[in-house]
Amino acid sequence: MKKALPLLALFILGWSTILCGSASSLQSGSSLLVAQSASPGARPGTAPTTASPPARASKRFKILLVQGANLSYLGRREPELYGTTSASELDSMLRAHAEKRGYDLEIFYTHIEGEAIARLYRAVDEHFDGVVMNPGGFTYAGYALRDCLRALPFPYVEVHMTNLDKRGIRSVIAEVAVGVVSGFGPESYILGFDAMLNHLSESREQRR
Repeated sequence: MKKALPLLALFILGWSTILCGSASSLQSGSSLLVAQSASPGARPGTAPTTASPPARASKRFKILLVQGANLSYLGRREPELYGTTSASELDSMLRAHAEKRGYDLEIFYTHIEGEAIARLYRAVDEHFDGVVMNPGGFTYAGYALRDCLRALPFPYVEVHMTNLDKRGIRSVIAEVAVGVVSGFGPESYILGFDAMLNHLSESREQRR
C-alpha cells in the first residue's frame, strides 16, 4: 500500500498537467477567434465600397454660321475695308478653330434673306445650339430676319469685320443678339465664336 501511494500521486500529477495544457490551448484558441472577430475585414454588416461611376462626357456644341449678302466675295470686295482674306480662307480658319475648341461647325452662305430665314428654322429641327452670323447686306433692313431670330430657341451672336459705329451704320438685327463683335477683321469671327461657347457653357452649367 505504501508503494502504491507514490504511483498514484504521479498519476494524478500527470493528468493535472494534461488538463492544464488543454485549458491553455482552448484559451489561446478563444483569444485567436476574438482577435479574428475584431479584425475590420471580418466585421459583419460592413457595406463593400464601390468605385464612383466615371463622369459622363459633355455633348459637343453644334453651331451654325450664317454669312449674309455679299460675304462670299470677301477678299475681292472693298479690300480697304474688309481686307484680303478670301471666303475660303476664312472658312478654313474657322474650321481649324472649331477643331481646336471642340465644337461642330456648319457654314452657310446666302445673298437672299428668305434663304437665311429658312436655314435658321431648319437649324431648330437639326438641334443646333447657337447661331453666329455676319448679316452683311441684311444689316440695314433685315427686319424679317430679325423677327425670325427673335423666335428661335437658341442664342444669336452677331459679328462684323468693320466697326459699324465708325461708319455710321446701325444694324437692325443686333437688338436680338446676346452680343455683337465688330471692328477686328477676320478676328471678329474668332471672338464671336469664343463668346458663343462661353455663353453656351454657362447656360449648360446653370441647367445642371
